[in-house]
Amino acid sequence: MAMSEQIASKTSIKQSWQQVSVKFLNFEGGFYGLVTEKGVKLLPMNLPIKYKVDGTILRVKGQHIKNMVTIQQWGEAFELSDIELIKLGVGKLPTH
Repeated sequence: MAMSEQIASKTSIKQSWQQVSVKFLNFEGGFYGLVTEKGVKLLPMNLPIKYKVDGTILRVKGQHIKNMVTIQQWGEAFELSDIELIKLGVGKLPTH
């Protein structure tokens, strides 16, 4: 195996599906967070607006964004790579 292949295999991160609930949090200007079945808080950086409904249940894949500071100070910054809708929550879609 070439050195570049060894480095690539060590730096690639295996992503696995996890089920999350979408939560609207009304502080720091209001934002949407994801809470896993194990209670881990994820702060999605790229959650599509169509899923920004409190109580929505999703299956997601993605990766944690290291060394990122946000004003929300809630959860770990997370970049979504795949999303599957399980159940849309009840409520209005955000207008922004």
